[in-house]
Amino acid sequence: MAYLVRWQLVGRSGRPLDSGCIRECFPHYGDAVTAISDFLHPYPEVCRCGDEGYWQARRSAEADLVVWVWVEWLDGPAGLEEAFAASFA
Repeated sequence: MAYLVRWQLVGRSGRPLDSGCIRECFPHYGDAVTAISDFLHPYPEVCRCGDEGYWQARRSAEADLVVWVWVEWLDGPAGLEEAFAASFA
């Protein structure tokens, strides 16, 4: 199994502006969550959206931009191929 950490920058209107992956795939879920924690560390406003399964962060409550971060589970060789392709996108 492998895990991929994805992020998406979203504007105030909810429109996606940019997206990508944090590093490459991680062999363990705990490693992926540690990468998320490191990524979110500089953001003073962070919350976990448990129902949707992502973390949301912004520089301040008045910020126009929000970053969403989540972990994807990659199953089998097809998932690893996707992770490999995403790391070069």
